[in-house]
Amino acid sequence: LDRLAKAGKKRVVVDAACSSLGFALNSLASLTGVTVINLVRNQAQVERMSSKGWSSFALDSPEVSADLSKFVRNLEGDSFVSLVGGALSEKVIKGLLPGSLVLIVGALSLRATQLPIDFIFYEKTVEAFHLSNYLKAGGEKEKKRLEDFLREHERLFRETPQRAFALEEVNEAVQAAKTNRSLGKILLVPT
Repeated sequence: LDRLAKAGKKRVVVDAACSSLGFALNSLASLTGVTVINLVRNQAQVERMSSKGWSSFALDSPEVSADLSKFVRNLEGDSFVSLVGGALSEKVIKGLLPGSLVLIVGALSLRATQLPIDFIFYEKTVEAFHLSNYLKAGGEKEKKRLEDFLREHERLFRETPQRAFALEEVNEAVQAAKTNRSLGKILLVPT
């Protein structure tokens, strides 16, 4: 978000918004003036985001899945933080406003980020973003600034787990994680 704010971006599209990183981006957005346009897998994740006060859009809903690029364009996204990669990225990037900034942060799809062939004609910039490289470039002063910021805003990053299981209940924990992926983390606690 710091990178986007410095580039003057105001409306960032985030895929995998219901992930830990997506939650962190949403928590921090209120401090930066950047509006987050959250893309999530399904209605259960929309409800989870709503419980936090964040709006989101389900990729499996008819209004979004019919034409994701057009949907993003109508929301006037001027930047994109890609956590998923793959074909989803290409559709979002196509819909971004001219002059947009794209930060490739991850590849949860386990597929390379696909870029539309015409992105250079619309003055869209694509960058890879890796936190350790960002910190190295900023040196000790930037690292300290970030640590102080995280300490000051620690409450923004607290997430309530879905459920805790005893280590002996590992099979039930795995089943709960598979069944209710959108409801939060599952903890295995040694007894």
